[in-house]
Amino acid sequence: MYLPVNESLGVNKMENSQPYVAHFICTGNDCRSRMAQGIIEETIGAQNLEGRLEARSSGIQVDDLKAWGKTKELKWDSIVKVLKVAHSNGIHSMAGYKAFVESIIANEQKAKGMHDSDASYRHDVNLAASKIYELVEMFDKGSTMLVLAENNIIYPAGDPRQFVPDKSSLYVPMERKHHEKVAATVEQTGEKGRIISFDDFVGREMKGSLGAIRYRDGILDITGFREIYQTIKEGCTKLEVYVLKELGIAKAQHGNP
Repeated sequence: MYLPVNESLGVNKMENSQPYVAHFICTGNDCRSRMAQGIIEETIGAQNLEGRLEARSSGIQVDDLKAWGKTKELKWDSIVKVLKVAHSNGIHSMAGYKAFVESIIANEQKAKGMHDSDASYRHDVNLAASKIYELVEMFDKGSTMLVLAENNIIYPAGDPRQFVPDKSSLYVPMERKHHEKVAATVEQTGEKGRIISFDDFVGREMKGSLGAIRYRDGILDITGFREIYQTIKEGCTKLEVYVLKELGIAKAQHGNP
């Protein structure tokens, strides 16, 4: 059951002297949190809310992904998810692991058995997947930058970083599955920031970006990312209403986004 974005979520008026910070949190700080940050930053400029509203983004499991294949290993399900994405659009061949990945996809059960029983094979699979993930990450970022540019929005500045509570006013996990982890992390610091999943603003479950990557014959097709952008835009429109209430600003003063 998704919550309506209204007074039932709780509205605490903020002091005008302190900026209201909306912090978007995604799996690896991929397209969705960056899109949301970019859209809100555009709103801030268009509605003269500088100094009153800020937008940030970060990622869950970023440290794990950066170390993947080098100092630690990820679960088989995570590995297969990335390899299938790369295989579906040909990215695996660019990483020099075409035959290796295709053998895994062709007989996933056999590959899993070897992964679970052979440490050497497990290391090779993790190393291949980590290099392929780096390429997938670049295509993900590139697609995001193009879609934002199409909508006259500049890709947010700053490098992706691991999520750390930073006294933001509102923490927004882009997927409900990360809500509890974010809440536990915030609680450990003693912060009182509100946590609302982006799913609640959209009114349905968010889709990931990995499956939206399409690269064929040297051409990057961003159709899937355009669809994600529209969903993020829809959610940000509702989030904006919520934040303006928090700031004590009437929506009518600023017009429609």
